[in-house]
Amino acid sequence: MEIKEISLKTEKYAQKSHFTLLPFGDLQVGSPLFSREVWDRYVGAVKGAQNPITIGMGDYSDHFRPSVQERLTSAIRGYDKESLRSIQDMHRDFIDKKVLPLLKPVIENSSCLGLLAGHHDMDYNNGTNSTQYLCDRLNIPYLGRGEALVRVNLCLSGTNPHKSLNFDIFATHGEGGGAAVGGAIRKLQTLLSHFDVDVILRGHSCDRFVFAEPRYSLTRTHPPRLRCKNRIIANTGGFSESRIEKVTTYVEQANMSPKAMGWVELHIRVKRDAKDGKTSRGTQYIDIWDK
Repeated sequence: MEIKEISLKTEKYAQKSHFTLLPFGDLQVGSPLFSREVWDRYVGAVKGAQNPITIGMGDYSDHFRPSVQERLTSAIRGYDKESLRSIQDMHRDFIDKKVLPLLKPVIENSSCLGLLAGHHDMDYNNGTNSTQYLCDRLNIPYLGRGEALVRVNLCLSGTNPHKSLNFDIFATHGEGGGAAVGGAIRKLQTLLSHFDVDVILRGHSCDRFVFAEPRYSLTRTHPPRLRCKNRIIANTGGFSESRIEKVTTYVEQANMSPKAMGWVELHIRVKRDAKDGKTSRGTQYIDIWDK
């Protein structure tokens, strides 16, 4: 499991009480299933969002294209290390020319927490993979190929520089999936019972949903006040079609249920507890909503 702590300074933001978290993943660029149209709409949403924060959920490229499969099979059969290096160089070239230009506008217009690896990565013979290569090229954190716990510190301008508000994210690309969305929901609800975090994010299945579960607690003030904060579980969607004309897809061959393309948006708001009926004097805290 990867553990990260990332601090976001807010001096550049005119509005410091509202942030938007827009996870992305399951593009599978290189596959005929990738939808550039839906991806472009996502990039527009990031550019138009209030204080956007992004995180990559895995499967940015699909390296098992026919030309790569043929050469990879040949290299494995003959243990041809030179051919294997050539395949990896070809894949890095593909990443540079086809994937990086798609991700750069997102990274440049948001605070990106990093990228998770997925199932469609290529492993390189230097011990790294294609997601790590993307992270190096984009100068953002690599979040591993399993689970990541990320603490996000919001360093609000105009406040004590040693104090910040924070929220915690559990993020995983995911494994397995069922025909019904209920299986994914139950899996995330189970995870929520084991991790004391504010947000649980999962990719992989291309399901797209957000559920908010309210959590009640008492403030540390005297006298204590009742506070309600949401805990979020979300499957983060994807940018690949399930079926397209004149192409036989693995989704079609397995008779898998089609998934609607798109992404989810979570809204992080800085709020205050009421104090003697005046919210302006109460303690600040973070609450998260799906709209």
